[in-house]
Amino acid sequence: MKKSSLRNTLDEFNEFYKIRNYLAHRSRSSRNVLRNLYAANHGLQNFVEPGRFLMALDGNYGSAKLTRIEAYLAAFYNAAESMDGYLQSKGIA
Repeated sequence: MKKSSLRNTLDEFNEFYKIRNYLAHRSRSSRNVLRNLYAANHGLQNFVEPGRFLMALDGNYGSAKLTRIEAYLAAFYNAAESMDGYLQSKGIA
């Protein structure tokens, strides 16, 4: 995994974690964090409930027509594949 690709994956993990926090706690604080994430990373000015946000198409995957939840899951899958490749190269897996 390239450094920039690793950075993108970590950013997606952090986004997913913030969505999870809002769903788990439903606090004003977690809502504000999520609203700020929407504005900074996705250009959304208004709060959107996570279900609607996750089911929307994600514009960050070029020609691929992925929903945001699919994009987040792809990041987790790609990270697992990279870890597996690394472990196999070391004879651990």
